[in-house]
Amino acid sequence: MDPSKALEILAQRRPQTMAELALSRPESLSAQVVDLTSGQVERINDRPGPGHGPAIGAAEVEEGAVDHFNVALRDLKSKGVTGLVGEFKSVQADRVAQFAEYNRRFQQALEKSDLQDYPAIVSWATERFQVMSCRARAVIELLGRHDSAAMLGLVKRVQELEAENLTVTAAMHLDRVRLHLEVESRPELLVEGVAKNEERLGEIKLEIAKLMEEIQCELVDEAAAEAGE
Repeated sequence: MDPSKALEILAQRRPQTMAELALSRPESLSAQVVDLTSGQVERINDRPGPGHGPAIGAAEVEEGAVDHFNVALRDLKSKGVTGLVGEFKSVQADRVAQFAEYNRRFQQALEKSDLQDYPAIVSWATERFQVMSCRARAVIELLGRHDSAAMLGLVKRVQELEAENLTVTAAMHLDRVRLHLEVESRPELLVEGVAKNEERLGEIKLEIAKLMEEIQCELVDEAAAEAGE
């Protein structure tokens, strides 16, 4: 699963009302929204974007991902294990920076009660996380062609955790929106949900940090092996 798709659980268009955004509930990573005017449940990607033309459809998103993946494969295919892992470490550094900016923009929108701009923030984040995910997937694909099972396993696990990281972050954002708009009859459940998600995000970050340390140790051994060849 491309972790950028986790962001689709939040609106990709300007909601008709603030409550419409707050009452949207993801049943899967294919986003849906309740239109309070018609009462119909529609896929978010089938609806127009917030003043930026049509929303990106699922097929278009997938096509863009394939393009990014193929470009990354082409650019990285000549690299050995150490070069590939160096690229993955670069992806991780970019992810940390993008998560920080994504959360900063969300917090700013929340504090200003300007949540109708949040769909544009999600679109911005989706595009960037998609590119990073494709770079990481290309590294995994190419590592699989080398005799480096231990390194491959570590990198794959980091990628899995990053997918969860994005999903949990997006879910927490949605719960915080609902809390902010005071549309929940039992807000204590949302408070509990936000706390659990924050706890899980802390666990994910800690596990990723430990895995990156293991990757660095494996990298030192791999570099020594390559130097001896």
